[in-house]
Amino acid sequence: MANCSQKYVVLVDETMHWITFFLEAGEPVNPTFYVQGEDDEIDEQSPSSYAARFNSLPPGQYLIGPSADLPTSYCQFSMRARTEMTLQGGFMLGSGYDLERSDFPNTRYTYYQQSAPVAVHVNRNRSPGTLNAISFVGEENAFSRPKLLGKRYNCAYEYVFESFYCDATGYYYVQIEGVSFQGFNFRRIIPFNCIVSPPKPTTPPTTTPAPTPLSQCQNGGVLVTNLDSSSYCYCLGLFTGTNCETRICANGGETSEIVEIASR
Repeated sequence: MANCSQKYVVLVDETMHWITFFLEAGEPVNPTFYVQGEDDEIDEQSPSSYAARFNSLPPGQYLIGPSADLPTSYCQFSMRARTEMTLQGGFMLGSGYDLERSDFPNTRYTYYQQSAPVAVHVNRNRSPGTLNAISFVGEENAFSRPKLLGKRYNCAYEYVFESFYCDATGYYYVQIEGVSFQGFNFRRIIPFNCIVSPPKPTTPPTTTPAPTPLSQCQNGGVLVTNLDSSSYCYCLGLFTGTNCETRICANGGETSEIVEIASR
């Protein structure tokens, strides 16, 4: 939230219990809050934080009203609960035509200044429950505008957002909004990091060794020296090769090795 006096709406669905709300300030300004229409049990209070616990809350939307000695100071609000309806997902990193069909998202990080699709799945949200929108929370709790999720078939992570791009490294959150089996709106959040991509391995260039300058020719060949000091062998008769080392047979003949047999 922008400051310690900005009201905030939380969503509670039918699967949530043991709910705790946290309000933390960047300085000792004695933050506190109320949950509209509910009596909470104070779980923790300090000069820079406040927490309240509810064993259960009826499903619905609740208005959180924070306050502090200095209302304009920075505060961070968070919520925790036990639930069987959990969010899984991450980023499909790499390249290639089939990247958006990948069913193995990276759940921990994405790469700095590289676009990556996001794939998500919510466990134990039976039909007609669905996921609708995705948003991202960055530095200083800055929210991106919610974007609609697309649906893909024949995938375990069946909801996809086409591309996320982070222009600053650091700690972020993915926030997913949807509708539960009983028709209540819900939110789920997972953390991730934006990190610098590791350098790609480089292959050293292959070099072709320079040929050894010719100094003589075999089998009567003539050594010819060019104007640039390079040289070659001009072969005479039935010989060929770099230095006239290979015999040529005329009239369809074939060469054969000469085997010497020592006489005793």
